[in-house]
Amino acid sequence: MKKLSLSAFLFICVFTKLAGAQGGYVINQKNDTIRCYEVKTNSFDKVKFKVKAKDAIQTAYPDVIKEFQTSSDSSIFVAKRVFDTVKGNYLKWIERGRINFYKIISRANDYYWYASKNNDSLHCLRIDYYKGVLNSGNKKLKKIFIEMISDQPALLAEFKANNDYDADTIQTVIANYNIAAAAGKK
Repeated sequence: MKKLSLSAFLFICVFTKLAGAQGGYVINQKNDTIRCYEVKTNSFDKVKFKVKAKDAIQTAYPDVIKEFQTSSDSSIFVAKRVFDTVKGNYLKWIERGRINFYKIISRANDYYWYASKNNDSLHCLRIDYYKGVLNSGNKKLKKIFIEMISDQPALLAEFKANNDYDADTIQTVIANYNIAAAAGKK
């Protein structure tokens, strides 16, 4: 009997996990969270979603949907205004904490990396151009980043000693900053 109960329990857990694999959510500008059957995006300025499996796909823009989670990989995107658009853009939310870190890919396939500290203004920290053009502006953007993390002297010293300024390094430093900030460390 115990084997049957354990097997039934495991089956229910696995089935529930698989059934939940599809899904995601959208949050509209009124802060209503809508659980969805499917949520996807392949653009920095629109989201497509179905509330139920048999529903038609709906398309929405940042002026209507302010946040969403994709059903394919559970990525979270938030509406921010970074390019000259009336409706705004969707940025992929990479790190959450005292410093939030975001990524957006433009139509030209250029990567832009943004951060905001204490939910203040958004700052561009790095630009990687698709065509491989060297972005000399990254030196100026690096100074902005150094200022953001300057209240964590040990982390700042480690970052300066490493002397890397690629997107992975920035993400790691922000993740470590947020852990230290949450723990109240300096």
